[in-house]
Amino acid sequence: METLERELAAILSPTKAAPGRPHLETLFRVMHTLKGAARSVRAEAIEQICQQGEGLLRGLVHGEAGVTEADLATLRRSTEQLHDLIFVETLNGIPATLASSILPPAPTPSTPARSKEPPAEAVIPLSDAPLETEPDQRFETVRVDVGRLDRLVLAAEELLLPSLATSERARTAKKLAEDIRQFRVEIRALGGKPIENPGRLLRSLAVGTLKEIETGSRQLATALSDDQRGLRALVSDLFTETRRARMAPATAMLAPFPAMVRDLCRETGKQAKWHLKDSGVELDRKVTELVKDPLIHLVRNAIDHGIESPDDREAAGKPRRGRVTLSIAGIEGSKVSITVADDGRGMNLAGLKDAAVRSRNVTAAQAKGLGDDEVIDLAFRAGISTKPVITSISGLGLGLAIVREQVERIDGTVSVKSVPGKGTTILLVLPATIASYRGLLVSAGNTRLLLPSESVERVIGVPRSGITAALQTGMLPDSGETLPFARLSALLGMATGPLNEARRLFPCALVTSGGRRAAFLVEEILGEADVLVKDLPLPLRRVRNISSAGLLGSGDLVLIARASDLLVAVHSHRSASHEPDAGIDHAARVLIVDDSITTRTMEKNLFEAAGYAVTTAVDGMDAWSILQTHQVDLVVSDIDMPRMNGFDLTAQIRGDNRLAETPVVLVTALESREDKERGIRIGANAYVLKSSFDQTNLLEIVGRLI
Repeated sequence: METLERELAAILSPTKAAPGRPHLETLFRVMHTLKGAARSVRAEAIEQICQQGEGLLRGLVHGEAGVTEADLATLRRSTEQLHDLIFVETLNGIPATLASSILPPAPTPSTPARSKEPPAEAVIPLSDAPLETEPDQRFETVRVDVGRLDRLVLAAEELLLPSLATSERARTAKKLAEDIRQFRVEIRALGGKPIENPGRLLRSLAVGTLKEIETGSRQLATALSDDQRGLRALVSDLFTETRRARMAPATAMLAPFPAMVRDLCRETGKQAKWHLKDSGVELDRKVTELVKDPLIHLVRNAIDHGIESPDDREAAGKPRRGRVTLSIAGIEGSKVSITVADDGRGMNLAGLKDAAVRSRNVTAAQAKGLGDDEVIDLAFRAGISTKPVITSISGLGLGLAIVREQVERIDGTVSVKSVPGKGTTILLVLPATIASYRGLLVSAGNTRLLLPSESVERVIGVPRSGITAALQTGMLPDSGETLPFARLSALLGMATGPLNEARRLFPCALVTSGGRRAAFLVEEILGEADVLVKDLPLPLRRVRNISSAGLLGSGDLVLIARASDLLVAVHSHRSASHEPDAGIDHAARVLIVDDSITTRTMEKNLFEAAGYAVTTAVDGMDAWSILQTHQVDLVVSDIDMPRMNGFDLTAQIRGDNRLAETPVVLVTALESREDKERGIRIGANAYVLKSSFDQTNLLEIVGRLI
């Protein structure tokens, strides 16, 4: 709102001869951003105004015509309406004290008064002059307790003494350097003269000049050592206080959650009560930013997947209204536990197995041999969802995958406990702050890498014979069990040389994360190290196997490994190295089946642009003929078609031994429960509703199935 009002005021300023195009472009971008934010929290009135304003601004920015006074009046009116919606109606019914803590007082739009409105058809040419104000920036604020601010000032004041001492140490060091230089001058002067008594001269130098230099050096070293200890303590205190200043109550990020639960219940036809248990825990703002999205996914899953319908709950002897509880508590070691629990039906393990088979993450035979914990772990893989129907709430199978990725990104852990008919509890354990980091420094290839201390179980030395066998088999025996094994440099795609012939034992790090374990061969173990964490800059938002960079005390940068990625990679690496390649060596071919030429053309262009080879069919009968003579990797089909509909086509495919494993995605306007159930019952891998159609979602579903 501040940016909208500032840019609008600049455009309406009486001193401007013409509206500046850069100001309109900024308005356009901000209006678009605000529209997306409003949609995400279902603020429909705000979204509608932004959409209208965005449409007007798009024409003004990209069109050739100038801006009319009517356009400016519309923008002024829209901004005023947005101000009222955001700062007045949104807080209606909220106590004034709470409202002031949620939103700061905002000024009204600074719109200059005009004595006379020109005719609406008057056109004002656009000016391409650069912005007269500073470029648009995002200002973020943090509330800091006055006591903390005072402690920060005191800690900064304490640094003044070491600063003054540094000047004194510099003078002492300069004097020592001058004494050494003078000593060298005197020695050089003796070079061409005969010395009657060299011993006496050396004793004189040792007692005199050298003694003074030695004494001065020892005193300087002692003083610097004392300064170092004091400075380390002061910097540690200052760093601690500064870090605490970034912290805020963990519940601050949960303000929108009650409304979100109500909206989800309204959309799904369910009833649920939101309950928050807070013990006053504070989190670093960085942790809050990373954990908020995972919590949103968990709460959405609790409503959509966990809580039953009111009638089903009543039939099961439960209250018609379910319960979703989020608990936050501090635990030892500067860690925080966040628990999201519901009293719903619990995880559908059989459904998870079926979904994993449909998405081709596991085979039917593999699914039968999985234990309960292994089945639950499947829910965290991208693309596995027990909701085969894609809706605006769920069905993509990305929610829990995002949760694990975000949590493990900050070296947290996720665990699940689910009881059929009783509910599901998901526990996140996170660090309260992200700043300093301790880990095991190793050499992999020609690169130094830091393995998180909590992920390193231990380090072992393996004889040459054991390493040779492990490299061949991809497995390393250890303490009665066999662990997946890989050379770390090879796993990271680095150049690997031959093993050191002179070495008797080879260092291996045993790494564990999320219940998985593996062993990694490294070139050297360089010892434990503390680093200052530095986030990777854009566009390196998510780098495989690497979580961030660390700054060593020497000033050198090292990469910090993401243990969870390494453990996933070692399994994939072993499969690629020791199992036959079952992949296809041609561009994946998609068969699109739809009686609408518009839909066929749109989907054909979509898939061809994504790199697929595409064949089209006008109905199920045409598609069946194509399947008899052409190799097809996946079928995307409409349902309501002449001659043979999509249901019958899917049933035909599943009944043919040669085609039975071909994935089928039904994209249809049929939204009844019976149609959805029939589509899944006859074997469709996914059922996408045209009413919530999204090209990105469809491409992602097809990509996973292929």
